[in-house]
Amino acid sequence: EPFLGTPIAMTNEDLAWEQQFSEHELAFLQNHQVGYVPLLPGTCYIEMARALVKVVHGDTAFDLVSVRFSTIMFLDDDLDGAPTVRVALSPSGIITLTSRREESSWDTHSTMELKVREETKEMLDVTATQRRCTEHLTKEQFYRPCGNNFRGEFKAIAGAWGRDGGAEVLSRVEYGHNEDEHVHLRSCAWLAACLQAPSWWRAPRA
Repeated sequence: EPFLGTPIAMTNEDLAWEQQFSEHELAFLQNHQVGYVPLLPGTCYIEMARALVKVVHGDTAFDLVSVRFSTIMFLDDDLDGAPTVRVALSPSGIITLTSRREESSWDTHSTMELKVREETKEMLDVTATQRRCTEHLTKEQFYRPCGNNFRGEFKAIAGAWGRDGGAEVLSRVEYGHNEDEHVHLRSCAWLAACLQAPSWWRAPRA
């Protein structure tokens, strides 16, 4: 399963999987740069959790609650290639995401509680939302001063609308082609791009 890896045996009752990003995945994810430092976006953890839920519970809706981020997973080329990433699920429903390089100790990046639920469909009224969000932001207006070197599919905001210091933000994200082969990467980049625009309205501006 993409973004999950292969199951491994654990000494406790946890279910666990390990993976190492492929060369293509690593190159794709290195386009997510905060400042000019490539690091794994938090949306990848959501995609890993989604893959875990699919394997354990099938195609069902879920919530991730009590989410905690503790350390950053850096993806620099000078760090001896891609890290080994482990995703573990405890009997109580806690997902733990860790990684290490070569024989170093495991570094915990995030923990989150998984809650499987019945799916409820919610429809966004795009027209009404855009009408409420009176301030418009173009792609150039956002990316030119944002300070992060987003590249590739992580630089995909085509426009955004917001109001009241980020109380409500609507983003339009566009790609030049449909993605059928690496859907997990597209999903990660799309979600990361959707979460970029709110920072514009929440950051202090003169």
